[in-house]
Formats: sequence, structure tokens, C-alpha cells
Amino acid sequence: MNDFTKEELIDINVILCVWIAKFNHPHDKETFKIQEKIQSMIENYCDHELICKLTTTESKIICSKCKREF
Repeated sequence: MNDFTKEELIDINVILCVWIAKFNHPHDKETFKIQEKIQSMIENYCDHELICKLTTTESKIICSKCKREF
């Protein structure tokens, strides 16, 4: 489940980019790592479309886009 919308992640990423540009110094790598992680979350974001997949032995709820099981 996504805790943030894609738009919220983009807003957080912009704020972090401004923070890094204004306040980051060469020894502070943690903020940059967080920004990279959020960027990755944006790139891999999925607005799940859930479907029910039935077989003779089981039923699963999966996302038709990313194939994640729920």
C-alpha cells in the first residue's frame, strides 16, 4: 500500500532538493540518500488496479499493473 500519493512524493522531493541546494554540506550524505529514495519511489509508483484472480485451488487479489499480491 502506498502511504503517500505520487503528488505528495513529488512535493517532498522538491522540498528536499531545495533543502539540499541551500543547506547541504559535503559531509551530510543522509539527506541526499533520502532524496534519492523518494525519487525512486516516484519512478516506481503504482496506482494499483486490483483484480481477483481465481484458480481451481485458490483466489488472489493482485494489481493488474505491478502484479503485487494483496
